[in-house]
Amino acid sequence: MDLEHFLKLGLGYLNLTLDQFWDYTPRLLQLHIDGKMQAEKQVQQSEWERMRFQTVCLINKDRKARNQIKLKDLIIFDWEKKTKIKNIKKEHKKVQYLMYKANKEQKKNEQ
Repeated sequence: MDLEHFLKLGLGYLNLTLDQFWDYTPRLLQLHIDGKMQAEKQVQQSEWERMRFQTVCLINKDRKARNQIKLKDLIIFDWEKKTKIKNIKKEHKKVQYLMYKANKEQKKNEQ
């Protein structure tokens, strides 16, 4: 990425003044961009969840209690899926293996 790209991000996306842009370090600029993107992502997720809630309310309005649907019966969003737990378990196993391997190597070097 070139300077022009970062200028567009800083001046356009982040609404920084030129002086503010030049006062930023590359790390601070990246943190500011990441923070704004995360905030926008959370707003979009809230909007999707609100829309799902409204839709479920409209569907259930005329249904009897036993026939009503739940929020996750309508749709499960990617951020609600439980893949994160699987990834954590996988990473935990990987770390355990690497620690075992490192300990084995260290004992070998000590002998």
